[in-house]
Amino acid sequence: MHPEISRLLLPAAFALREPALGAIERLLPAPESALLAGILLGAEQGLPAELQQAFKASGTSHLIAISGFNVAVVVSVFATLFLRMLDAQQRSTRRNGSGSRARRWYC
Repeated sequence: MHPEISRLLLPAAFALREPALGAIERLLPAPESALLAGILLGAEQGLPAELQQAFKASGTSHLIAISGFNVAVVVSVFATLFLRMLDAQQRSTRRNGSGSRARRWYC
């Protein structure tokens, strides 16, 4: 992961993880909340033992943790693209001495 992304994004992502987990738990009953938290956030706690066993028996237990990881990968890709666009805009503004090119990029 790009060092700039790690420095900016990871602390923010971890800071949002607990509030997101709390919101999911408030909005959905168990075990649905635990399943959604696992898929979106990679959280493995909260799943009842019998549900965990059912996932293991069906060979799908990896989907919960893997899906949370996939969300993190997608966020990292978008953050990388955003930072690159922001950097290109800043270089363009410095090179031209004005924001005219940057304004055209957004329009």
